[in-house]
Amino acid sequence: MLDTKFSTQYEIGDSRTAALRHAIQQLIADLRIAAEKAQTYTWNVDSAPYGPAERLFREIALDHFDGQDDAAERLRALGAYAEGRQSALRAISRLSESAAHIGETEMAEEIRGDQMSLAEACRRLAAQALEDDDGATADLAAERARRHEAFAARLRMVAHD
Repeated sequence: MLDTKFSTQYEIGDSRTAALRHAIQQLIADLRIAAEKAQTYTWNVDSAPYGPAERLFREIALDHFDGQDDAAERLRALGAYAEGRQSALRAISRLSESAAHIGETEMAEEIRGDQMSLAEACRRLAAQALEDDDGATADLAAERARRHEAFAARLRMVAHD
């Protein structure tokens, strides 16, 4: 649960702005969990070092760290602070942390599921932002959705190699 400093800030302004801010913060949390999972899986792939799976997992982790920055900057532009505490991010994320001791195929499938969830969340955020006449947030979310869909497609190939 977010502490008062962070939870009340979403209530500033009208309810639509508050909902948009909350959705962006949830995206930040989801990106953090997904980035950490992809990074953890780079350490534990069974194939050759720097093989296709490890390279893709690393690319996803780096992309998601950048995505967190972009979303946090957008949240600040909307007048809210971005939550950064691990415990709070884990509490609000829709994604699960990495599974222990699974094979490379299962890793790719798990990350692929996260990518599909992130793409859907970004599409919803883009639609919500358009309803609120917030083109900058809509553009950010649409681009993130596109990236997550592309990662999901590439992960399918890794999982089925």
